[in-house]
Amino acid sequence: MPRYFFEIDEGRNTLDEKFIDCADLQAAVQHAKRALCEIIVDEVRKVGESCPHEILIRSEDDRTVYSGIMKYTAA
Repeated sequence: MPRYFFEIDEGRNTLDEKFIDCADLQAAVQHAKRALCEIIVDEVRKVGESCPHEILIRSEDDRTVYSGIMKYTAA
């Protein structure tokens, strides 16, 4: 099973690097999207507004295979 590395930037200029074994890239991307949603929801509950959060997925051979950014803006 391939291992994918997740670099998560939660807007604090620090990266949380985690890895997960996924069946394929599609499963890794779904995991990344859920993680971004959870980060945003948690931040909105605590702070009431959000800054952009970015997630990168790297493959075992250190290639970036996915990049996603999510931002919630309160009006």
